[in-house]
Amino acid sequence: MKYFLALLFFLTMSISQAQTKNNSSDILKWVHATINIECEYANENQREKLSNLLTSEKINLEEYIKKQDSLDLLPRPSGTAIFVLYNKKYYLITARHVILDTTYSNNNNNKISPKIFLVESPQTLINHSGDVIDKNGNLYIKNRNVLAILYKLSSYELSSPQQDLGVIGLDDNYFTKLFTNKLIQGGYTPITLSDINTLCSIKEGEKIFAVGYPVESEIFNKGALPKPYLSWEGWSVTLPTISWGTIGNVLKNENHFEGNIFVYHGFSGGAVIAKNKLIGITSGETRELGQKSGSSPNIYFVHHSLFIKSSLIIPLLKKLESRLKRNRNDLE
Repeated sequence: MKYFLALLFFLTMSISQAQTKNNSSDILKWVHATINIECEYANENQREKLSNLLTSEKINLEEYIKKQDSLDLLPRPSGTAIFVLYNKKYYLITARHVILDTTYSNNNNNKISPKIFLVESPQTLINHSGDVIDKNGNLYIKNRNVLAILYKLSSYELSSPQQDLGVIGLDDNYFTKLFTNKLIQGGYTPITLSDINTLCSIKEGEKIFAVGYPVESEIFNKGALPKPYLSWEGWSVTLPTISWGTIGNVLKNENHFEGNIFVYHGFSGGAVIAKNKLIGITSGETRELGQKSGSSPNIYFVHHSLFIKSSLIIPLLKKLESRLKRNRNDLE
């Protein structure tokens, strides 16, 4: 019996270590494919108001320029995105609401943020040695390859607000190609079609984990940098966070499913994984108020995380591909 128990203990430990090793490997795979992004809005409404104030001579030109500059330093919303290689082209997949520019008067618009930054991690920190800022505050970057910003984007596709999905092409222009190079140089590795559960075939109770970048994962803020730098890179350095749980309600006829898992603010756009496959994108959460009769404290929240089903990803990528192909044909 003693030898049997020793053997059983050894086998249990071996299985546990193997599971830990496999879990660690799976986590790193998705960490290397998941990035933190930060969006700078166009602030169209505020800019229009400033123009009207200048036109009506309620402010002078100096005040106008100063107020315009302050708009560039307004807080930037951040979220998570997934690095993808599909049909030999690079993309970011994220939640629609993460990259949508909501500063336009029509919140149903399909305009995304004019600047989207990579929020750096310890291995992707920009080296500013050799850069020059002149007396007028203009920035001259010695090595342009350090830039990690999506700018002047035209290659993107947004789903309906209900589906809450967004795709950005990274073969669009000079800036997007630099962005892609920065990711690859920093050790990020895109997922491929084989990593996506394209049918979103899932079951209630199935084990899952989510990857994202909440504010709580911030290591330090770069707000002390001169403004010219802050206009061309993310303001923080962060680390990814992992959350564990299970699938709750599959919601067969819906675009979403529910998870019994806690996701932080900032996880939006990030990956949720089951059996080492992408099954969804973090969209949001719902809370139900629970209450039992009797004295306090018998009131509580029941938290459900909402995930966009992975079955919506490939159709949106194909829609973007089709539109870009039509645009190329029109130019020929």
